[in-house]
Amino acid sequence: MIKIPSRKFLLILGVSTLLCLSACDRSTSSAPSASSTASTAVSLEKMSKAERKALMAQLMQSAFGKKYDAKLEHASVNLRDLEERNVRAPYQLTAEDIYQLPDQQILLVANAREVLDTGEVIDSHATGGLLNLFWFSAGEKPGTWKLSNRAENIASLGSHGMFGSTQMSRFADKQSMLTVENGGTWQGYTISSLDLFHVTNNAVHALGRVLIHSDSEGGCGEETEHCWNVSAKWMLLPAQAGTLPDLQLTISGVDENMPEKLASSAASQESAPPLARISKKVSGSALYRVKDGKYVLIQGENIVPTP
Repeated sequence: MIKIPSRKFLLILGVSTLLCLSACDRSTSSAPSASSTASTAVSLEKMSKAERKALMAQLMQSAFGKKYDAKLEHASVNLRDLEERNVRAPYQLTAEDIYQLPDQQILLVANAREVLDTGEVIDSHATGGLLNLFWFSAGEKPGTWKLSNRAENIASLGSHGMFGSTQMSRFADKQSMLTVENGGTWQGYTISSLDLFHVTNNAVHALGRVLIHSDSEGGCGEETEHCWNVSAKWMLLPAQAGTLPDLQLTISGVDENMPEKLASSAASQESAPPLARISKKVSGSALYRVKDGKYVLIQGENIVPTP
């Protein structure tokens, strides 16, 4: 004989089941799990160019609200002056790239250009771009981000109002190095430098500048006595725990010189034909190490010419 449960028992069982389902729903929707946070880091690395651009726009919107113009892709904001840090002035801020930090924060790298009272943006040949960094952590809702820290106008680099190209490298102790290749052409001489910044989860420290390219092609005529085109390939070497990586340069190029006697002879004869310069290949290496907060040369020689 099968015993049928009483109505009272069935009522208690039903209420208990509903309470359990309600509690389970609340527990699963309260916060993103560790696996969802990890997937955010992986997805950033695998994002397409269009997806990264969309995320940069989202971060700019999150940080600056109505001050960010999605169509023009820049924000009109007041930032700290590069020299007088207590002074704020209007700038046009454009997102340039994003990087994942070891603690899962996203670092937004942005370029700022000063805006005059007339509304005109300063982007002349002699004006560099201003480097800005913004740290974002995951928001309370999945897929959202909140601004957690900022470093405004920390360096003026490059020319024509743009600071150049950036790259992020990770090394020991889950630390990161932001490098910026930047430069320009002035009076026929083209120069490129590498600026290095140690980035932590809440701060940035400038570690100095190293010359990585120089040429005189824009000012090298038939009668020019000395011309050159020399470049350095750079590499951050593996670092031990508690230390910053060494910087290694491998340098190569061409150096051309007019023989001194022929040069003086040609100078004394206005009608003399142009003399050919003697060309030779040059090569070398240099090793830099951080000492007292700056990269300094410890081995070899940086033979990239300084105009």
